[in-house]
Amino acid sequence: DGAKAASGLAGIVGLAEEVLACGGRVDEDLAGRLRDFATSELHSGCKNHVAATRAFVEVVDSAATALAGPAEARSRWAATAAASMLLTFAVDLQPANALDQVPYSDFLEQVQRGDVEMVRVQKDLLAAQYTSKDGIRREVNLVPNAMVEDALFNQL
Repeated sequence: DGAKAASGLAGIVGLAEEVLACGGRVDEDLAGRLRDFATSELHSGCKNHVAATRAFVEVVDSAATALAGPAEARSRWAATAAASMLLTFAVDLQPANALDQVPYSDFLEQVQRGDVEMVRVQKDLLAAQYTSKDGIRREVNLVPNAMVEDALFNQL
């Protein structure tokens, strides 16, 4: 139909709104789009947290039974699927907390080993949040030293 389905958080929010709007009567088309969304997220190439990946797999694996079942069961499945996928995005979007803080030396070791997937440096360049390749989000205080920062950014 030329229109691409929304992905990520915007996509699941839109689908969840549709599930809520249908008043407990989810049709096969909407249930299929929930399944397709979960499948798309699994195959998007994005590194998801283990719990997020598990939620998407469970939605995909349970879709066939839900689509073949009665309308009431399909509606329960759709509400549960939308809620679980929304929660995975909500958890994934939370910033790192104090428990996730690591020493600068540990951060550098992870960078040098190639274990860091993504780094988000704050504008003041004093701290950064990063995601390791295993999906864990952490925070690190950066050493305020121009030479160290240059070496770090060259490594990244």
